[in-house]
Amino acid sequence: MEIESKFLVLDEADVQDLEKLSQLKDYAVSKAAVQMIEDTFLDTKKMSLMAEGYYLRLRKEIGQEGQWLTIKSLGGFEAGVHRRE
Repeated sequence: MEIESKFLVLDEADVQDLEKLSQLKDYAVSKAAVQMIEDTFLDTKKMSLMAEGYYLRLRKEIGQEGQWLTIKSLGGFEAGVHRRE
């Protein structure tokens, strides 16, 4: 099971406070890095993957060799948290 949380931080002062952290509860916080990513989502003409609750993503980091092909379930989303197989 994959669990992923996303947070929207609107205040620049809050962003700066977050950048100073080295620990967030039980998790180590690493230095931020900008990544230029290009995602392409693939499916059949009839959208069969999405109809079955999945998506297929081809991810390319700009300037790097190779690509990642990932299939994930759409899973549940509640209060900013994705839970999916």
